[in-house]
Amino acid sequence: MQFAMKCHYILAAATMSALAYHLIERQSMYRWYLLGGVCLWLLSSLVDCMTTLFAHRPWRSFRHEVELSAFNQLLWLDVVLPRHRMIYPGQYVQLHFPRAGFRARLQFISLFVAFWEESATGRTLHMVARPQPGLTLRLYEGVKQRHVRDARGNIQREKLHQVTKQPVIVFGPYGHYHNLNTFGTIIFVVEDIGFYRILSYIEMLVQASRDRKAMIRKVEVLWEVEDSRYGMLGILTGPQPI
Repeated sequence: MQFAMKCHYILAAATMSALAYHLIERQSMYRWYLLGGVCLWLLSSLVDCMTTLFAHRPWRSFRHEVELSAFNQLLWLDVVLPRHRMIYPGQYVQLHFPRAGFRARLQFISLFVAFWEESATGRTLHMVARPQPGLTLRLYEGVKQRHVRDARGNIQREKLHQVTKQPVIVFGPYGHYHNLNTFGTIIFVVEDIGFYRILSYIEMLVQASRDRKAMIRKVEVLWEVEDSRYGMLGILTGPQPI
């Protein structure tokens, strides 16, 4: 995803540069339209950035710490947000790690919230990611290969489930929430770790059914997982009555 976005930005910059060179070389009057469009885009981007900064106050977000753990070849992330920042099923957050290296300062990780827990101090969001080349892989390796010294002064590698903490800036939650309470039968089709994305929906549907606020009768989940021994496996769970 990060690579695709970078390619998109590079192509957009190359297109704008080529168009500007063509219009300026021909001394076309349309070059002023191009300049006006670029200035308008910069202004709208600045306003949007300032609005986001004022809403989330990232200069205060350094007190947020994300707990990183590596287990079963997955990177697990837990972060506590204030209670006034509401979260709904299917939403995602963007994480910025200011102390994860120079390249990490230019990257944002977008992760869907698998589920969350309420507490007196805030709302704990639980997220999961499969390590990919880039920042997520470096974070995963940083947790997996973290070293400690034993009493003899030797270096030992910690266990795979060791938890580490890092300061993080959290933007969001973002994304649209889909109300599924009016449907009788719901079918989820997910792949790999996309299963964690629907956990919050399933929890919401179960709770709504218990409170008699939903018309849900059954939920079916078609989960396609990858197994290195057998390739792609399709696993169908359901129908499951609510």
